[in-house]
Amino acid sequence: MPFSLVVNDSPLPIGPLWIYLAVAGTVTALALVATLVPTWVTTRTRPADAAMSGE
Repeated sequence: MPFSLVVNDSPLPIGPLWIYLAVAGTVTALALVATLVPTWVTTRTRPADAAMSGE
């Protein structure tokens, strides 16, 4: 059950819409960076080089 529904009897949060959108945008950007940067770094190596490294 959403917190705002329990406190305010409304499923929508109280406050300016831009704050809600800023939080949602920041969380989305952090999730993308946390997923894409490690993937990009890992796949940067050529497959033949990775296979010959012996790790």
